[in-house]
Amino acid sequence: MSSSTNLPLSQTPQTLFASIDIGTNSFKLLIIRAYPTGKFHTITRLKQPVVLGRDFFSSSSSSASPPRISTHSQSRSLDSLLYFKTVIDSHRIDRDHTRAVATQAVREAENQREFIECVKEKAGFEVDVLSGEDEARFAYLGVLQFLPVFEKLVLCVDIGGGSTEFVIGKEGKIVFCESLKLGHVSLSEKFVTSGGEFDILKMRECVRMVVEESGLVEKVKRRGFEVAVGSSGTIRAIEKAVFKGYCQYFGDNVGVLGDCKRDWRLSREDLKGVVERLLCRGAEGESVRRDRFFKSRSEFIVAGAVLLEEIFGLLGIEEMEVSGYGLGEGVIAERLGKVFDGYDLNANARWRSVVRLAMRFNGKKRIKSAAQCASIAKDIFEGLRKCDGFDSDQAKLIASLDEKDLEYLEAACLLHNIGLFISKKGYHKQSYRIIMNGDQLYGYSAEEIKLIAMLAKYHRKKLPKFGHASLKDFSEEKFRILCAIMCLSVNLQQNEWLNVQEIEFLHSNEGFKLVIGEEKDRPFLPGTPQPTAEDIGTELRLELEYFKSVFNQELLIVNYNRSIGLLICLVVTKLCPQYVVNKRRAREQMHLQKQKIPVTSALQNRNIDTADSRFGSPLSRKKTDSTTTFTLITRRRYNINRARERERERELLENRKKIAAFIWTLTVLLGMGLEGRDAELHADGDNADQAWTVSVHAFSDLTYTSPIVFLYLLKECYIYGTCKATKKFRALQQQVHQALCNSPQPGPATFVVQCLYALPIFESYSEGFSHLIISALRRYLKAVTTSADSSEEKKITTRLFLDIVRGTVDHDEKIVVKMLEVFGITLADIETSIHRLKMQSELNTAKTFVEEYIFSLLEKQSYFYAVSLLEHFSIRQSGESFILQMIQNKQFKAAEKWATFMGKSMLCLLVQAYADRNMLKNAYETIKQNNLQQDFPDVYQKCKESSLKKLAEKACWDVAERKTHGDKQLLEYLVYLAMEAGYSEKVDELCDRYSLEGFLKPIEPEASFLHNRFLHLKELAVEDIIWVDEVDGLCNATCHIEGCKVVGLDCEWKPNYVKGSKPNKVSIMQIASDKKAFVLDLIKLFEDVPDVLDNCLTRILQSPRILKLGYNFQCDIKQLAHSYGELECFKHYEMLLDIQNVFREPRGGLSGLAQKILGAGLNKTRRNSNWEQRPLTPNQLEYAALDAVVLIHIFHHIGNHSQPTNLPEGNDKIEWKSYIVSHMDNPKKKYKKRTGFQKAKKSELNKTTIIN
Repeated sequence: MSSSTNLPLSQTPQTLFASIDIGTNSFKLLIIRAYPTGKFHTITRLKQPVVLGRDFFSSSSSSASPPRISTHSQSRSLDSLLYFKTVIDSHRIDRDHTRAVATQAVREAENQREFIECVKEKAGFEVDVLSGEDEARFAYLGVLQFLPVFEKLVLCVDIGGGSTEFVIGKEGKIVFCESLKLGHVSLSEKFVTSGGEFDILKMRECVRMVVEESGLVEKVKRRGFEVAVGSSGTIRAIEKAVFKGYCQYFGDNVGVLGDCKRDWRLSREDLKGVVERLLCRGAEGESVRRDRFFKSRSEFIVAGAVLLEEIFGLLGIEEMEVSGYGLGEGVIAERLGKVFDGYDLNANARWRSVVRLAMRFNGKKRIKSAAQCASIAKDIFEGLRKCDGFDSDQAKLIASLDEKDLEYLEAACLLHNIGLFISKKGYHKQSYRIIMNGDQLYGYSAEEIKLIAMLAKYHRKKLPKFGHASLKDFSEEKFRILCAIMCLSVNLQQNEWLNVQEIEFLHSNEGFKLVIGEEKDRPFLPGTPQPTAEDIGTELRLELEYFKSVFNQELLIVNYNRSIGLLICLVVTKLCPQYVVNKRRAREQMHLQKQKIPVTSALQNRNIDTADSRFGSPLSRKKTDSTTTFTLITRRRYNINRARERERERELLENRKKIAAFIWTLTVLLGMGLEGRDAELHADGDNADQAWTVSVHAFSDLTYTSPIVFLYLLKECYIYGTCKATKKFRALQQQVHQALCNSPQPGPATFVVQCLYALPIFESYSEGFSHLIISALRRYLKAVTTSADSSEEKKITTRLFLDIVRGTVDHDEKIVVKMLEVFGITLADIETSIHRLKMQSELNTAKTFVEEYIFSLLEKQSYFYAVSLLEHFSIRQSGESFILQMIQNKQFKAAEKWATFMGKSMLCLLVQAYADRNMLKNAYETIKQNNLQQDFPDVYQKCKESSLKKLAEKACWDVAERKTHGDKQLLEYLVYLAMEAGYSEKVDELCDRYSLEGFLKPIEPEASFLHNRFLHLKELAVEDIIWVDEVDGLCNATCHIEGCKVVGLDCEWKPNYVKGSKPNKVSIMQIASDKKAFVLDLIKLFEDVPDVLDNCLTRILQSPRILKLGYNFQCDIKQLAHSYGELECFKHYEMLLDIQNVFREPRGGLSGLAQKILGAGLNKTRRNSNWEQRPLTPNQLEYAALDAVVLIHIFHHIGNHSQPTNLPEGNDKIEWKSYIVSHMDNPKKKYKKRTGFQKAKKSELNKTTIIN
């Protein structure tokens, strides 16, 4: 399927055209959707590689008799044509709109008539055999549909399988045409050798001889040409290969040009590169590469490329434009000229230049918006033209509109937002400048280009005055009409709700009408917010005023929403007996159930009619059998008595399959966006053969809908919804809110409480739906000042709370808290309910009742909800043990909420508890939020210092400096951190900027104390750190490391803080043994001696005798592959042990692991420093070496102790040998999600022996 470059058009058989090209190499089917203006849109493009000329040319070369189409070729041809016929019939294309043409192979065949009659008899196609001149003419017509060369003198070259056509034309008229018997299939078959190679020299001689004998060169030079165009599939394949980098070799570092826009041009140099590459038959993998680029054409592409190169040389062509259209489009273009009056051959090429300019400056999202805008503008334009054709003078326009005006309007809509590529501010002006100065709209006159630019400019901001336009050949009235349509279309498109709707433009006695309706083929979930006509009119106020000034008539907005909030009225046959028609019948139904009287007989005695007429159902107005059909109208109220209610719930669950079947059909109608109002449903179960009919009505009245059925509807809508869960939840919440706004009896709040009573039977859906309906009620209560059922709702809510506490109703404590807050239940309400229900014997007071429930929550450690209830009922308890208990259980939010409720004394207790547990961040936030700085100055200062230290460890000195806010004490601490990290330049900068002097002596003791907290190389008995940046040092380091059995590895690179950018190259690699640490300058060694570096590191990294230790080494391996992917040493590794996998520490990293095993951590303040600076500072060198050395000591520690001390919990026995990876290849691109090296190869694990 080809991509679309045109705007949507109604697809009918009258607008569809097809062409079949029976070529020498392949058969092609093209189906297009035509526009009367001259544009067309490709629907289907199919190709069958029949290679009709293979047997054809083989037979001709071996015999003096005329060539024939073999029986096997005829069979392949019929199979392809029958397939094409199936496709054409599926599109219902008229035979008058279909044409099949044959080219050189059929034209030269001896059995031509036999072949044509066979095709007509078996496939039903009448094949027109084209002469060479006709073939050239159609190729030229196809070029005119793709490239804007209508007014130029064009040389068109079409290389086919058996012949090559040359045509010179201008303005759609043929000046000269010639057809030569040179084709890529015929040349391939003629000059292929026994070994499958081509005799290129003889092929070139043959091409030159045929061209010279025809006198083509002299004829072309005598007539001349302005531009050369190639239109065949072979030329397109060569141009596409150049575009995708086929000419470049792997070593040139030139990838596929995926980010560039295809230029559809082919130069002589590009063609020469393709031919040279195609002739490199001996190169490794060249045949595979050729097949990947040229696919089905790879067999004949050599001959086609050589032929094209000779044509370039003989005719003096330096550059050729390439057409995406060819003979098939030309055949259809000729047919369109006969079907549509005034068909413009240049229109499609003009439109392609508009689309090309839009795609050059817009991404997919903006292109989609522009296309939607153009579609809206077209609907309004066509509506105005339709109104202009009425006899009424009121509907007449001030200027007549034609198809050209629509083309200008659509072009302006498609280009109106290209200015966003430059700047969002004033982008309409930038769009104007790009259109005017871009020289990209081909086929349009200067006046037409200016008109399109002016329309794009005035789609926003101030409305145009005709004096601004200064268009000579365009009337002021017509310009104003197009501007009005443009402004209205853009603003309609920019409203998000129009993405799911369609519009229609009409006229009535009141004026013009813009009807906005639901899109027919888009899935729709009930409850999605929809705008009203008033909302739309308010947003379009300026555009409507301008529209009125242009047309002297009002534009009315009519909102036609067929599916806003739907109430379900199910008209069923023999429905289960739980539901009856109205409230009076509901009481009678319950009585009948108790007496076990069949419902059908009772209904027969009552002679019940069909659905209540007030619902307006089409089915309810039909006369049906009153003894078997009645409407599903549910009970009005829900009985609160739990014992009876549970009995009814069990009955409902037994019939759930039948109810779910109805609701499933309902949700399909709502969620899948089906157009029909009625659907037939076959339910599962005993009545599988019984057809039930479902009707969908407006969800405007819940008076006769019970909460239980309402909840079933919500559940099934949620289950069968087609969008994401969060979107479904929001949509259903909106649906519930709309239902509450429709004021069901006995009241919205009471209805919600009754739903909460029924929700526990929905099990896993109970909690989510409880939140949903409570949130919907909260929205409803915000919108209304008073609730008519406030007293009733409080009574039922209080009763529900009592049932929940007593355990007769199961609800989560979250729901309890929300319910009490929304309905405003107080202790007085609970006390009243206790007296009314005569529960004094069971309970003392309401306060005691609530406190017992709160204490039960505390026992379950639901501290947050317990605190919420204490706060809601204003019950103050002693809080010291309470606070400590919550902190102990890490219920920090609950503790802070409780302390805030209790007051300052409890807040101070909370801060002190945080400080005692070294939870400085929590303490800092509590102090800051409650203004307790003066009460806890030391804690507050300590928190700030901790924050500064974390920033210093990340080398974020500028951020840390801003965090001090000029506080001298904090600045001194920051200077100390910079000194400790070795940033002497930062120390000098801060001292000079803030005049800090004489503060070093007081903190020297602390510095020495902190100095001893971290590991140092002297403690680990490391003799020296050796910097390696030359060949001799690298060789010496390699010799030393090869004598070791275990080494530690690590890498460092300069951090990059720009979001989305690529990481920097690895700067250094550290390799450490027991006594020495080598730091390799990878950047310099790679630049100076890459081969030596590769050889030395290969001997280390791929040696099976050396165990390499790392920490999270997969990250380093990935970065090394990205930085130095050319080196063989980084392509695979042997004998690796990742210490991180052995311990699986969740936090702390290597420093934390060293702290637990070796008793001291690592100083990480140099982690984010500049590793590309030269020379590195001593602190940087020590930091780099320590990371590799520490790995050796951790390994020896766990290897020398069967049960090492200070190990993390769960790691008392370390089976580290099972984590050794004997061999691992480095992924070339992306890592799959793996846990360290666990999924690497371990085939040689049992053979590996490590000596500790």
